[in-house]
Amino acid sequence: MLSNRRQRLPVLQLSKIVAAAENYKLHQQEMRIDSTVEELFFFLKAPSSIIGPNEMVRLPFQNRPIHHEAELAYVVGKTAKNVPASEASQYIFGYLALMDITVQGKEERSYRKSFDTFTPIGPWIVTSDEFGNPNDVQIRLWTNVIISKSSNTSNMVYDCYRFLEVVSSAMTLIQETF
Repeated sequence: MLSNRRQRLPVLQLSKIVAAAENYKLHQQEMRIDSTVEELFFFLKAPSSIIGPNEMVRLPFQNRPIHHEAELAYVVGKTAKNVPASEASQYIFGYLALMDITVQGKEERSYRKSFDTFTPIGPWIVTSDEFGNPNDVQIRLWTNVIISKSSNTSNMVYDCYRFLEVVSSAMTLIQETF
């Protein structure tokens, strides 16, 4: 029997999507970029770019290259401001898969990453108490049936906790809606 049920977003509404530019050492090599996260710092993606599992990514241009990366994302479980890395795990509700899609070009980074449908997430959030160490997680991206990207979060310049520390020093991160 066929079902009309679809998986939905694991998070109903996000206030912010904050990401680090060039935060993987291997990605820096792949993109032939000498700049690091310390130089490029962070950027925001529009919350309207989020789609759920099995939804279609719509490409805005036919003639421009698209870059995509698999990422480990986390959801803030309580308001965070000026949180030291040593306490960051207490502010993270859980972790989920996220795909970061970018139109290649010279426009500002947030524009190229914030098109509607450019941030597929889910299908699940794994709570922090069940997840284990987020700073040692293997991440793979398949293009069709071939692994096109493979890395480990231990290769990040800013790990999950340092990332939360630095971002919460600049802006208040609020508890997300489930």
